[in-house]
Amino acid sequence: RLASFGALEIRENVGLALASLALRRGTIGPRPFGLTLPGPGRWIAGQGVAALWTGPDQWMIEYEGRADLGFAAELKQFAAGCSVTEQTDGWVAFEIVLRAGSRPLEALLSKLINIDLADFGPGRARRTG
Repeated sequence: RLASFGALEIRENVGLALASLALRRGTIGPRPFGLTLPGPGRWIAGQGVAALWTGPDQWMIEYEGRADLGFAAELKQFAAGCSVTEQTDGWVAFEIVLRAGSRPLEALLSKLINIDLADFGPGRARRTG
């Protein structure tokens, strides 16, 4: 799915697999696919895989191009003793592309989400409704 609005292009990333990962009591934090799980407000990426903090001892793990491949089962192999739940069919990932020379992105995001963009930058993430 793709939509264009003036200088903005919004595209659904249908290939992105998502799974939630939560530590159980007494479990040591895993390193899924070699990632060190990030702390509050952070996002970290590796080779096609990324993780964002969603709450205490909870993360969303993303894997590019794995939406149709049972991602949660694959993640579970790297997260023994953790709770892993498939999320690909419950969330949508959008990529927002701003054409060169335009600055309406901040105005769009200020209307859609509750995030202070002045405090946002590379490696930052926030879960929002």
